[in-house]
Amino acid sequence: MAEKERVTEKCLEQSGGISEASPAGMVRILRQSDAMLFAGWHDHVAVSDPEMVQAMTALAASAAALIKATLSGDQRNLVVFSGCGTSGRMAWLCARSLNTVLRASGKSPCFRFLISGGEQSLVISNELPEDDPAAGVADLKAAAQGYDNVLLVGITCGLSAPYVAGQVDFAMQQPSYTTVVMGFNPVALARNKQVEGWDKTARQVFVEAERQSRLADTTTFVLNPVVGPEAITGSSRMKGGSITQVLLHSVFLSALGACGVCVDGDTVDGQDTADPVAAHKPKRSRVDDPPHPSPTHVVNQFAATYHQAYAPVRALAGLISVAGASLKKGGHLYYLGVDTAGLLGLVDISEMVDTYGCRLDEVRAFVSQGWGAFHNYEGDLSSNGPLFRLGLAEFAADALPSLTEKDCVIEVAIGDACIPQELLEKVAAKTVVHHVSVGDVRRPASRSRDGRGVSASISLGSCGPGDALAMFALKLILNGISTGANILKGSVVGNSMINLTVSNNKLLHRSADIVASLTGCDAAVAKECLIKAAHGVDALDAKLQAKPLSYHIEVATPKRFIVPKAVLLATGKYTWAQAAAALSSDEEISLRKLIQQAVEE
Repeated sequence: MAEKERVTEKCLEQSGGISEASPAGMVRILRQSDAMLFAGWHDHVAVSDPEMVQAMTALAASAAALIKATLSGDQRNLVVFSGCGTSGRMAWLCARSLNTVLRASGKSPCFRFLISGGEQSLVISNELPEDDPAAGVADLKAAAQGYDNVLLVGITCGLSAPYVAGQVDFAMQQPSYTTVVMGFNPVALARNKQVEGWDKTARQVFVEAERQSRLADTTTFVLNPVVGPEAITGSSRMKGGSITQVLLHSVFLSALGACGVCVDGDTVDGQDTADPVAAHKPKRSRVDDPPHPSPTHVVNQFAATYHQAYAPVRALAGLISVAGASLKKGGHLYYLGVDTAGLLGLVDISEMVDTYGCRLDEVRAFVSQGWGAFHNYEGDLSSNGPLFRLGLAEFAADALPSLTEKDCVIEVAIGDACIPQELLEKVAAKTVVHHVSVGDVRRPASRSRDGRGVSASISLGSCGPGDALAMFALKLILNGISTGANILKGSVVGNSMINLTVSNNKLLHRSADIVASLTGCDAAVAKECLIKAAHGVDALDAKLQAKPLSYHIEVATPKRFIVPKAVLLATGKYTWAQAAAALSSDEEISLRKLIQQAVEE
């Protein structure tokens, strides 16, 4: 099927009514969407198709040769996972997980991550740096300094990020680099918009990468299985982030196995088992029996985990219900977790402001050890501001004193690792504690620790090396909770997010598509309404019309309700002042109802 619209920006037919679905219906719709991670979409190449298996197998062999030379001491080589937003956060978590596997075998880590905007972007959404190819190249050069050979995996779900495209363009010109493009559109549908200050487009770079990948003895690879549109249109934190993890772990666990590294899960998040929290966690078993698992074998393990993650439909629906009820009341959603589980909570909530227009403190996550759990390069960033105070001690100091029954607290866990009983009791004195756990779970599946909350427990035969399989299951579950909660709050119409932040070029165009889709106006009018909404005007004078898009994006980024205002303006029934008044008259108003009324009148 020849697509004209980029698959990652399309509306998914199966989720068109998700904003009107019950919580259980939402879980089932998300389950259908995530099935495409393995089954594929329409007639496009899927992860299990021969051409993708061949590319993954060849890349695993190439990576194994590079890693083996490093482990033997013959060379100093580096594997870099790089991305923007969720892609960068999954790059971080996967590099961290693979380095844990190496440490458990007594080997030195050789995986590194890069994320646009620097390491503060691990915690908060920071979209604008995604548009800077020169910054991407500078970050890559700095990371690669002093290494003999570099394997770069540039991750961009929509094949759209200039930050990554710049790195790929640079890497393909370096004889000491192996270059991998990872994204989930056909290359012909990569973004072809002009990038300010650059003489290329993302599509031009990725088309050249695809051409090079077909040459004999190539050092360039393209991994782009098409997993279909997102359940919430354009929300690549969901399937885009999930298939990123599947590919990275499948290829590089296979590569490590081929290097003689024990692909074994006896490590506990890279911690010494003398650690009091880690010591009681169950030992992990191997991801499979063969000593050198193929990428396909690992993919199949993830596919089995997908089915296990979605098995407790009623419990997952219950968690969506309680989280959504809190947000509708103006309360908060808090995830509390130990190590990797807590970090996955942080990844899940990091897009809430940009995707759903949540208040900065509305959805938060806290993790045992705080920044000590990150294994990042810049160290403790808690001095950057309140949103960077993310340890359990900071939760006790900053959030616990003002906690009320309106707030939803969910303890997230891998295995039986759990937050301290004393802290849970203090939380339970103020509100109900709910629970999600995956892995070797021994707690009852139907009751939380204090017997009042909702509990979902997913038993896995193996958490996987570096907790890979448990990470995947927990990611699917947390994505479902936060997505469903924001649907119940009223932040989605049909399957379109209606209060996203207009914080970079990609999101401006996505916002214009949403405005056009909801109101029936053309793309040019939609874009004009967005710019009017950003500047608070009813008409664009010549001075504003002459400004570049980057200027309008900079103005729009810190402001709330840009897209809803633009929708109201596009109906022709509202001035800017009237739109602003309608949106500010009652903070608890359902955006969905307001937008539906405006477009249907």
